[in-house]
Amino acid sequence: MRFDLRRIANIAIFIIGMAASSFAQNADGRSPITGPGDSRPQPIREMMYKMQLDREKKEFAEMLERGDKAIEILEEIESNLSSNTSLSAKDRERLDELEKLTKRVLNGLGGDTENDPTVRPEEPADIVDGIKMLRERTVKLVDELKRISRYTTSVVAIETSNSMLRLIRVLKVFK
Repeated sequence: MRFDLRRIANIAIFIIGMAASSFAQNADGRSPITGPGDSRPQPIREMMYKMQLDREKKEFAEMLERGDKAIEILEEIESNLSSNTSLSAKDRERLDELEKLTKRVLNGLGGDTENDPTVRPEEPADIVDGIKMLRERTVKLVDELKRISRYTTSVVAIETSNSMLRLIRVLKVFK
């Protein structure tokens, strides 16, 4: 009887030990002490988080700079149009650059270029009127960019960017 009792006690201790060790591991085999998804040391995780924040700040600052650059480009085009009623080759290059800047701002906002054929852009009466409309929208976009933070997504800014892109495409067709 003593022999059976020791054997049963040893088997019970073995089973309890195995059960305890199986509960101490997660489904993926890691201990719950190391964290749910990241096995890197804490200082490295903090450093990567700070680097990500710095990158986001830099990207947002670049987006604001692109908006200011867009206004500068429009001022150059407007000054050339004051003496001439048509777009020169250099002005068309500036419109291309403005289109690229607007697309970058749109991508930075998390938007996508709108290619909806049912949405018709406003048709300006002439090139001067079109540039004035474009300037109004650019100023509206820049004001909206300065109003938001890098943590928000602005539907107004995305819609304004898409409106600018449609208007730039129309202005490129003008002679």
